[in-house]
This record gives sequence, structure tokens and C-alpha cells, in this order.
Amino acid sequence: MRQQQKNQKLATILSLLLKISAIICGTLAFLIIIFQPKTLTTNVQEKQFTGTSFQITLQNEVDDSFSHTTAQMWIFTLVLLCSAILIISILWLASQIFQELAVQFSPFQEKYVRKLRQISILLFLYAFVPQLLYSLLSTLLLPGYLFNLGLDSTILFAAIFYLLTEVFRYGVNLQTESDETL
Repeated sequence: MRQQQKNQKLATILSLLLKISAIICGTLAFLIIIFQPKTLTTNVQEKQFTGTSFQITLQNEVDDSFSHTTAQMWIFTLVLLCSAILIISILWLASQIFQELAVQFSPFQEKYVRKLRQISILLFLYAFVPQLLYSLLSTLLLPGYLFNLGLDSTILFAAIFYLLTEVFRYGVNLQTESDETL
């Protein structure tokens, strides 16, 4: 009983910290959009591989002496908004899990499996959607073309969350069988 109370207090603290993190992330994205830098510099490499990421970039720039700063700012803003929405959604879902665990600490329930699956899907989306959106918008709004695809540790975290979801699904099945046996 005492351990359950400790777990509930910890879940309350984690829920609060995750909600604060989501609010801070949203606020920072909002402030960055409002106070955008006046110039953007992009550093593009054709192929890059480090221990944590792999990136391929195909680019064809047409230099027509026209300033594309406005288009670059719109691209930056839309990609930032997309990324921020995904991160805020992940943090908020995680905070909901801990908020519900703070009320009744019974982690092996189907509702937690659904939320963990949603988090893993959002992490997969976060790994690909912003960079694909950036490539698409750059190709549409700027002369030339740009295709950028990078794989980094976000894919690993998404896979871990997906596996964690399957572990929880198995735990739900065991809990259901145990409850039916009693």
C-alpha cells in the first residue's frame, strides 16, 4: 500500500513536469515564430553519416539573384509549427498517462496501451514529417529542388515506445487472465 502511494505521488509529479514541458515547448515555438531571425542560413551537405544519424540531401539551387527570405521564413515557420505540435502532443499524452496513474496506479490497462501506441506513432511522425515537409515546401516555394531525408535516434525512440506498447499489451492480457482466474 505504501509503495502504491509513492508511485502515485511520483506519477503526479511526472504528469505535472510533462505538462509544464509541453507548455514551455509551445511558448518557445510561439516566441520563435513571433521574433523570427531576419536571415536564415542553411548548411546543406550531400551525404552525411555520424554515429547517431544518417542523412541524404539532393539539392539543385537556381541562383537568380532574388531574395527568398520571405519564402524561407514561411517554410521555417510551418516546419517549426509541425514539429512543435508533434512534440507537444507527445508530452501531453505522456502527462495524461501519469495523471491517470496518479489517481489509480494500475498500469496494465488497455487505455495505457492505446496512449503508448499513439506516442510511438507520433514519434515516428516526428522523425519524418518535418523534414519531408521542409523538402516539399522548399521545392514548391523556392527555385530548384530539395529532398532531405535523415534518420536519427528518434526512430530508435519510436521503436522502443512501440515495443513498450507491446510489453504493456502482454501485461494487460496477463492481468485479464489473472483477474478471470480469481
